[in-house]
Amino acid sequence: MKFLDNFDINHVADEGDDKRDFGPVPAGFYRVICERAEETVTKSTQTEAVKFAWRIADGEYAGQWLWDQMNVDHPKSSYAGREQNRFREMCKATNTLNPKTMDDFPGSECSVEVKLRPAQGQYGESNEIKSYLAPVPTDSAAPAQSAPKRAGNTEWQAPA
Repeated sequence: MKFLDNFDINHVADEGDDKRDFGPVPAGFYRVICERAEETVTKSTQTEAVKFAWRIADGEYAGQWLWDQMNVDHPKSSYAGREQNRFREMCKATNTLNPKTMDDFPGSECSVEVKLRPAQGQYGESNEIKSYLAPVPTDSAAPAQSAPKRAGNTEWQAPA
């Protein structure tokens, strides 16, 4: 690998002007892309859960990450039902209508409504994904306008 030929562990590279704070993002709606999806077992109930890592796709907070975990097999049926409904909502929003494995999710996109969870005890402020929605088209996806007509001849002519 060419990069490794000149790599110097003691050299500090210029990181540019990107000195953003990667703390929680403000409450609101964000277009996100799924980067990771995995099955896990919760520590507290030893039941099946699914975890997702989402990257904000555009806007001021592009590149920042949001995480969500859904405990779809919770021993309390009302809690499990709510989490299964959230999973269903997320599947619809990402158009992953018949997932077979967690590998079906990375690369999919949707919009999320994020709320800000206040600091509590030893934990600082954090984000929580409140709901999943179909992706909102970006400005670049809007149909292009045709060029305005010029005065004069309607046919293009080479300059004289």
